[in-house]
Order: sequence, then C-alpha cells, then structure tokens
Amino acid sequence: MKIQIPPLLKPVYLRDYADELGDAAVWVRVNPPREFLAEYAALRERAEMANAGLGQIAEKDSEAMFAATAELSAVGEAFADWYARLWSQGPDAATHWTADETRQLALLDTDPALYSWLTTRSWELIGEHRSREKKK
Repeated sequence: MKIQIPPLLKPVYLRDYADELGDAAVWVRVNPPREFLAEYAALRERAEMANAGLGQIAEKDSEAMFAATAELSAVGEAFADWYARLWSQGPDAATHWTADETRQLALLDTDPALYSWLTTRSWELIGEHRSREKKK
C-alpha cells in the first residue's frame, strides 16, 4: 500500500496576536518536506555567516560593508520567499502569500512585532506536528 501524504495545514488566527485583527488567519503547512526545511536551514546559515562577517568589517571598509549588507538583504528576500511558500499551500488562492506581501509584513512600521510573532507561531505549529505524540 502506497501512502500519499498531502500538505497538512493549520491556521494561525491573528486574533491570538491582537483581538482587533478578527478572524483573519494565515494557513501554515505543518508538514513541509525535508528539502524545504533544508532550504530554511541553509538560509539561516547564510544569515549567520553574513552577520558574523558584518561584525568583523572595519567601519572604513565601505566596499566590504556594502557587500555584507547586500548579502543580508538577499537573505532577507530569500526568507520572504520561503515564508510565502510555507503560507501558500492551501487550496484557496485568496489566502496565499506572495514574497512581496511577506516582505511588506516583515517591514511593517505600524506593528513590527507581527512578522516575528507569525513566524514563531508557524514554527511552533510545525514542531507540534513533528512531535512523536499521537495526532488527533
């Protein structure tokens, strides 16, 4: 018997962040494939290396500073694309995210903590699914 496992989705209700956001939800794929998770791990490693390099650059080395900040910017763009794909697995295209929308959320001036909360909550749901406890 061949087992076909579809993308499993769980909602993150934004009212859990702030009641004023009502019933809006972001749908998170809680069973992303290994390759997708490996892509995230590689992005984290890139970000850590770029941050470490940035800390070692002398203030007067403008070329190296530009290169390091360009790398951090590129990593940020890649994270936006990654989360957009994580949040766009459901059948309803109206709930899908674009990389641009994810970037806008990450840079939101009116509530800069929302992106961090949403990404953290997404990982919590993935972790809950990946735990060895019986699924309900």
